[in-house]
Amino acid sequence: MRGHYQKLWITRLKSEIFLHLFFLILIFITFYLRIYHAPLGWLFHDSARDILMAQAIATGKLYPSVGPSAGGIFPLGPFYYYLLSLPLFFTTQIIAPYYFIA
Repeated sequence: MRGHYQKLWITRLKSEIFLHLFFLILIFITFYLRIYHAPLGWLFHDSARDILMAQAIATGKLYPSVGPSAGGIFPLGPFYYYLLSLPLFFTTQIIAPYYFIA
């Protein structure tokens, strides 16, 4: 009887390990596809505005109290700008916030 439960436990453990490895590999693949060729097409219109605001925060030129607008008329909070500015405190590469958000 004990051998039967031991076999079931080992089978369950193997299936859990396989499931964890599967999801770990899936996460790595999706992360790779997310950042693959990232510098080629991220800075357009609103994104460029957001990066310029984040650069201004990182250099100490501007501290906004209103964030980006949603739908053109609804202003959001400035948290997004401050979040984007975090990697710019450590590097001057303009694409660093994208990798940080990705």
